[in-house]
Amino acid sequence: MSSRAVTVPLHYRRPDEATMLERAAAVRARCARRRTVRHFSADPVPPGAVRDCIAAAASAPSGANKQPWTFVLVTDSALKREIRLAAEAEERAFYGGRALTHTPSPMNSLARILRRPDHERPFLLIPIGYPVDNCRVPDITRKSLQDVLVER
Repeated sequence: MSSRAVTVPLHYRRPDEATMLERAAAVRARCARRRTVRHFSADPVPPGAVRDCIAAAASAPSGANKQPWTFVLVTDSALKREIRLAAEAEERAFYGGRALTHTPSPMNSLARILRRPDHERPFLLIPIGYPVDNCRVPDITRKSLQDVLVER
């Protein structure tokens, strides 16, 4: 008996080079404007927009199509506050005794706060929202493409 997967036609229309370059430049420009914000407005992001973003993330390729992820959308403000306090405490403890350049991952408290099963491991926490009015962010620059790209 064959274990071949059922297939369907791929619906793909290859864009011309000019369109590809235009789209890539637009994505790059948008990403370059993106900033990390720690002070959010109380205005809610439309739930449908958030769910669409999660659906897009869930459609990412995975080895053998296992799709080994679970997304937890937290909308309860008390739960958000508990997560923020725990994340800040873990960051203080992590950075207080070390000089490393990354955020601690996974957050040990996240699975407990969200009451997730033991077999799940928190990997990423993504705060979503609008910045408060008159929000200020650090004036930073990013490395150039030449500084981060190696072509072989």
